[in-house]
Amino acid sequence: DIPAGSVILRERALVAAVGSQQDLDMPMLPAIRLTVAILTSGAEALTRSLQPRLGRETAEHPVCIARGDELKSATTLVRKRCPQASAILDDEGLQRLVLAVSLNAHGVTMRGTGEGVHHGLFAEIGAMINHSCRPNAFIQGVGIHGSDGECDALQLVLQTVNDVKAGEERGTMLKVGEVPPT
Repeated sequence: DIPAGSVILRERALVAAVGSQQDLDMPMLPAIRLTVAILTSGAEALTRSLQPRLGRETAEHPVCIARGDELKSATTLVRKRCPQASAILDDEGLQRLVLAVSLNAHGVTMRGTGEGVHHGLFAEIGAMINHSCRPNAFIQGVGIHGSDGECDALQLVLQTVNDVKAGEERGTMLKVGEVPPT
């Protein structure tokens, strides 16, 4: 059994970026920023295990079908922002990366900081959590501040809301940034 309030897991973001007001008007903008960060940091290989996989799985993904034009525009913007780094992927590979990032990234509001929303790609916890209306755990963002006072890294912390019995699924949680029930 795991008692209420226990930290189950911590995961540092593979890449992170600060959000902006523009994100409300263009929902793919955080994915574009994170994809650029992945490519320019040389971390693309670390994203290959994220769903969807290249090929038919990407082409037939419901988001790709419903928002295909948005994904193509996002891919074009990524190519413009980092032409050399994005050259390692063909158009299909880059579109899969943008889609995988948009599906697996999380916007995190760090309570009490007044810093606004940060976006991070979390390849483990963040890519494998489920939502529930009756959660037994929640995730919250934690900023790791450097000597300059800026947020240098972002972590997700998975913490229990109430006691979790042995064998009970722990993957049910609140959305990132929601306050857990008291």
